[in-house]
Amino acid sequence: MRLAAKEHWGPALLLRRMARGPLAELAAGGVDVRGELRAAVRRLPGPLRADAAGLARLGGGPLSVQDAAAALGREEAAAEDVLEALVDENVLSPSGMAPGGRFSYVLAAPLRWALLEEPAGGWARTGPPPGRAGRVSAPGRG
Repeated sequence: MRLAAKEHWGPALLLRRMARGPLAELAAGGVDVRGELRAAVRRLPGPLRADAAGLARLGGGPLSVQDAAAALGREEAAAEDVLEALVDENVLSPSGMAPGGRFSYVLAAPLRWALLEEPAGGWARTGPPPGRAGRVSAPGRG
């Protein structure tokens, strides 16, 4: 990661660099992490992409079905279907059991940051890159 290689940067410079967004300084071995994450999000079906962005605005903690239902303006059963579809697309991961015997889910921070970079409603208008379709590629998941 680029920040780890810049130990000489003082706090003021680091804060200025990070003000451009948490993904601005992420790079690994020449890979544009921001670009890869945004491309992965664009590969999601449009409605699911917009739902993921809506869930990203809830913050970084575990998501319950109830939280998702409120954020997405849906009944709990429909929200649970969205959460499970996002698990199938490697966007969310189950993180344990929530009260009521349902799963809770987590959205990895870098993916959440990528989703939050687009203005509200912006991901609903963004299509997949030409000739590219498929699932989000997440480390450790196929």
